[in-house]
Amino acid sequence: MDSANAGEWNNARLIVNGDHFEHWINGVLVCDGSLQSDEARAGNNKRWAKAPAFVKS
Repeated sequence: MDSANAGEWNNARLIVNGDHFEHWINGVLVCDGSLQSDEARAGNNKRWAKAPAFVKS
């Protein structure tokens, strides 16, 4: 992946369409997947484990 030169900004783009997501940096796809995947669900459960019950769905 090409990063911007010192003093310049990187360009990031996050696309979510239904449960599919893509993360682009400087025109390069760096991550894509499904929000319903086992990995995404595990990350979500870990992130919100200590949240109050009204926050969880």
